[in-house]
Order: sequence, then C-alpha cells, then structure tokens
Amino acid sequence: ENYPPPPYANVAVSAAGTIQMGGIVLMMFGTQIFNTLGMPEPEWYKELQENKMMAFCGVFFMNSMANSLTTTGAFEVILDGEVVYSKLETGRMPNGRQLI
Repeated sequence: ENYPPPPYANVAVSAAGTIQMGGIVLMMFGTQIFNTLGMPEPEWYKELQENKMMAFCGVFFMNSMANSLTTTGAFEVILDGEVVYSKLETGRMPNGRQLI
C-alpha cells in the first residue's frame, strides 16, 4: 500500500524546486539578465556573486529539506495478510518482543 505525503509537502517540494532552478539561473546568468532588463545589479545580487558556493549549497539544502517533508515514515509488518505492527498507528518503530 502507498501512503502519500500531505498536500502541503507536495506544494513545498514544488516551490523549492522552482526556487532552486531560479537560483541556479540567477547565479549563472544574473548579470546578463539585469543588463538585458536595463537594471543595475542589486546589492543582494553582488553579495550572492561574492559567495557563490555558499549560495549554491543553500539552494540545494533548502530543496533537500523540502524533500524530507514527503517521507511519511510508513512502516508496517504484515504476516499472512494481517497487519502485525504499524508504525503509523503507534508512532514508533517496533522492538523484537512486539514482533514475536
């Protein structure tokens, strides 16, 4: 059986993916984008350019955090079609005595 993540988690993952792509495009082509739009580079963009590695890691870390929201933690032990143990019901992992 599949246990889908809550709807807010799907929205967070989608938003994080969009922000990640936008951040990468901005880091790689930001100067050209601002020049094309006839805008001066904002101060925050200059700081981003000075700390590219940290910004790049931050973008990927944010995406990783959003992806962790999609894990449901579902763990069930089924024997002969009967649920012997369900982490979803108890909220914790089983120990050996509970399974024997």
